[in-house]
Amino acid sequence: PTSLTVSNPTLSSVNLSWTDTNASNPSSWEVLVLPCGSAQPNENLTGVSATSNNSFLITGLQPSTCYIAYVRAVCSSTNKSFWSLGTTFYTSITNDNCENAILLPVNNTSSCSIVTPVLLAGATPSALPLSTTCQGVANDDVWFSFVATNATLAISFQSTIGGATSINHAVYSGDCNNLSLLYCNTANQVWSTATNLIVGNTYYIRVYSTLNTPQNATF
Repeated sequence: PTSLTVSNPTLSSVNLSWTDTNASNPSSWEVLVLPCGSAQPNENLTGVSATSNNSFLITGLQPSTCYIAYVRAVCSSTNKSFWSLGTTFYTSITNDNCENAILLPVNNTSSCSIVTPVLLAGATPSALPLSTTCQGVANDDVWFSFVATNATLAISFQSTIGGATSINHAVYSGDCNNLSLLYCNTANQVWSTATNLIVGNTYYIRVYSTLNTPQNATF
């Protein structure tokens, strides 16, 4: 099997498809899914049987997790192909949409000692178009919320690793069904200051990488 392709990722599943031009007309295939970083599988490893026309729905996965999928053809009980080359994929992340925004703690001092980890890997575009006043392409955005404790608050990003090392963000008021853009940060600037906030109100931060292709950055 060749040309493995992953589509329709969710929090716990993806659809895997492949091409097989084997002249032996495989009666079925085996699909093997391993955590990223695992060694190339040997012939003794057994996958899950797949019989439906070169595609298989992989389920039971963990959110925000990196996996590698392999496929091999099963021509008979004693005749199996080598494992294919692996294809890497990420499951969706829990805060991929505004409705599942992660609540950020607000520091009560300027030290910013309380932080929240951010993962872009597996993020997909949100339905809300990004304003033309914002720079970048929000094709890997994730969402956070905070409750204003002051009329002015600082938003800061630290320790970016992997993928794009520059990120943008946009800040909104309202609710997920009716968001109003307050501002976008200056492109590639890892901090901004939100002003004129109403204490007690909830606001939303949309975070995305600066590149045209989805990234796997963490920060």
